[in-house]
Amino acid sequence: MNRNNTCVLVLAAGKGTRMNSSTPKPLQKILETPALDFILDVVQGLETFVVSSEEIENYLLSSNKKVSIIKQDNDGYGTGYAVLSSLKYIKSFKRVLIIQADDPLIEKDDINLLMNDDKNKVLYLNYEERYKNCSELVVKKGLLKEIKGKSCDKSKFINIGRYILNIDDLIDAGKEYLKSYKEGEYSLPDIINIMIKRGRKVFAEKSISSFLNMNTRKELYEVNRLMQERINLRHISNGVLLSSLESIIIGKDVEIASDTKIIGPTQIYGKTTIGKKCIINSSYIENSMIEEETSILFSVINNAIINDRVIIGPFAHLRPQSYIGAKSVIGNFVEIKNANIGNACKARHLSYLGDVDIGTGSNIGCGSITANYDGKNKHHTGIGSNCFIGCNSTLVAPIVIEDNCFIAAGSTITEDVKSESLAIGRARQVNKEHRAKDYLKKE
Repeated sequence: MNRNNTCVLVLAAGKGTRMNSSTPKPLQKILETPALDFILDVVQGLETFVVSSEEIENYLLSSNKKVSIIKQDNDGYGTGYAVLSSLKYIKSFKRVLIIQADDPLIEKDDINLLMNDDKNKVLYLNYEERYKNCSELVVKKGLLKEIKGKSCDKSKFINIGRYILNIDDLIDAGKEYLKSYKEGEYSLPDIINIMIKRGRKVFAEKSISSFLNMNTRKELYEVNRLMQERINLRHISNGVLLSSLESIIIGKDVEIASDTKIIGPTQIYGKTTIGKKCIINSSYIENSMIEEETSILFSVINNAIINDRVIIGPFAHLRPQSYIGAKSVIGNFVEIKNANIGNACKARHLSYLGDVDIGTGSNIGCGSITANYDGKNKHHTGIGSNCFIGCNSTLVAPIVIEDNCFIAAGSTITEDVKSESLAIGRARQVNKEHRAKDYLKKE
């Protein structure tokens, strides 16, 4: 079939009052991603129209989604009203694929099933207890005969709101529906019933992907759980070892190569990529790139790039714009921000490295920091290759320490250090005999 003749209509203007939230249903988070994004992903490549409220419109514009926005007015409500008020925008197409914006579990297999021929279709699932509030489909020999009202009671077929319909048939039935409409919610199922009564064939096929209403917080929790399981199983089938389906949460856009192990309560979100043979243990990672054979333990990584065979943690914090070179070690309670750390560097414990470039093979001693902020502005520190920064050193930016330098422990360095120099920036020790006894004596 010609996909150019088919458009997508996403119904996203509902208020979702049962969610008890100021956030509209389509923007409720599934694995830290708005539910609407999952739907837009599965229809990617098709001309898509989103019937939206003002808040949904603002989100679509701010995130640069490639969709056409149909702003719904306040003259009516319900799925029927959303579709009828959209017909003037989509009438140049032959068919319309209709999806509810609170249906993030729909998958591309269902899209292909709906679009594999030129028939009017509705998808169904067999009755389960969790579908008890869905409407009932009366189906005979694969043809839909009627969509009944809510509260389906153990019907063989339940309506999950996934349709593809001929637009001319919709326009014709819509005109007839408006003649008999009196008040209340405009109903798309009622319009489809009129199509059937007017002799239009609507076929019913079983949905391939799972479905769950997302009307309440409890249902939102369950959708999160089902999506989490779906994504985790996909990574397992691609060769990733997960220690648990329950305690590991992976976002929809995360890419993980084979033979990587994810252990313990770990969360990975955003546009994160992880290479082969890594070990990620009990950490939080977001929008980062991690190369092969890297180990991360009990750490937080956000907008960072980590090269091959790096060791991170435990309890390290890599903030945005952190770059860690190959074979480096970032250890206990080390915080890094806007930093370029060269290959084979070591900062094993209790350091802060912000707004800094560090060359290859340098060692940052315990408790050393770059003092990058003067109360008004941030300043840069440069540390060359093969430098040794002694424990508890403070490097007051802006400052440059050239290659092969040695900074004595406990130093405060405020001036540039030339290559191959030893820098000592501390007061001479003075011992006052017998002073401690009187000072420590209790009053």
